[in-house]
Amino acid sequence: LPEDLSFDDIAFMRYAPITSVDVERSFSAYKNLLTDNRQSFLFDNIKRALIVQCNSKDE
Repeated sequence: LPEDLSFDDIAFMRYAPITSVDVERSFSAYKNLLTDNRQSFLFDNIKRALIVQCNSKDE
């Protein structure tokens, strides 16, 4: 591992998507959440909605 990585950086890598399918799925989730009619969505609510969507069984 590169020496300039902190322990926090390494810990965050644990949650990085492994396959491109996971990445594409996350892009779709963001696209569905960040539509024009949701301009007043607070960051905490976006974060919570993504957690729920990523953990749902309906994929």
